[in-house]
Amino acid sequence: MLNKQADALLGYFMDQGPRMQLQTGVKMGWTRLYDMAGVTTLSSAIITNNDWMKDPKNQDLLKRFLRASQRGWKYSFDNRAEAAEIFRKAAPVFTQEIALLEVDGTMTIIHTERTKGKAIGWSAVEDWKDTQTLLETFAKLKPQPDLNVYYTNSFLSEAPYMPGK
Repeated sequence: MLNKQADALLGYFMDQGPRMQLQTGVKMGWTRLYDMAGVTTLSSAIITNNDWMKDPKNQDLLKRFLRASQRGWKYSFDNRAEAAEIFRKAAPVFTQEIALLEVDGTMTIIHTERTKGKAIGWSAVEDWKDTQTLLETFAKLKPQPDLNVYYTNSFLSEAPYMPGK
């Protein structure tokens, strides 16, 4: 791609496409596996230690952390140009155009078709099943019969994600 000898690459559309555009000067487009074949895979997550989560004090901390994260995601979703500018402060090599492409791309994966209308970060068991089936089929990973060991929605807040009293 950098030598302009390839027409396509496999990668994360929300960052590798814009970064290649920045490095090559060639406008990039993308096609997601979901758009081509309806393939949805879960990939981004906030992970905690199960033993740590048993302590009620840590559960409260987790709820507050998640609520603050949800508030940040919502603010970024509603204020993309500002989010791109904040991103550029940490990565000044990026132009506003490239930073905004990354922010806009990332905002398309906040929800799946099954989680639209749900809180930010909310998981649907069907999405976990699809991801597990994909990994079982192509990576030969053994399926987990109880998908609840992978996730919980119980610590998430509902919009507007304001701090608790």
